[in-house]
Amino acid sequence: MKLKLSVLLFCLMSSGAHSADLASQLAACQKLSDENQRLACFDRISKTTMPVTAPVSLPPPAEAQTAVSAPAPVAAPAPAPAPAPAASPVAVEKTTPAAAPEEFGAEQLKKPEPVEATELRSEVVKIEKDARKRMVLHLANGQQWLQLEVEYFYVKPGDTAIIRRAALSSFLLGTDRVSKTIRVRRVK
Repeated sequence: MKLKLSVLLFCLMSSGAHSADLASQLAACQKLSDENQRLACFDRISKTTMPVTAPVSLPPPAEAQTAVSAPAPVAAPAPAPAPAPAASPVAVEKTTPAAAPEEFGAEQLKKPEPVEATELRSEVVKIEKDARKRMVLHLANGQQWLQLEVEYFYVKPGDTAIIRRAALSSFLLGTDRVSKTIRVRRVK
């Protein structure tokens, strides 16, 4: 808390001294009778008191290929006071990335959803039981599925297992011979 207060007081005191010096410089410029000299005097004050900013062009974001980035000001160190030459405007080029005309506006088109498999059919190669007497089914495609429900389900090696997607990212296992299904989880 004391550190924050001391930093705040330091900033206030330094800005007060700066504003008194600025006021005296502005008053001196106002006393000049020649318009060009008065303008040059105000320009010198503005260059010494305000940081110089130059527009910088940033690359466009990856999502919007045709968008133009707005120039952002970047602070540069203040130059030493010197006689001010006539200021020249800085030209900023706005460029757009080259895009094929047929791609223009294509980001708004609906892209087709990838089709997910709704069921898997594979032959049961081997059946094991775990410590809780739940079945672990080894399929011909190399996958292993663990029975989650502890209830009787008749399956034997050589049957075709049919695994379907169910609600809440779960899976149901059935066979081609029996209409009953049980919940399973893939373990390999």
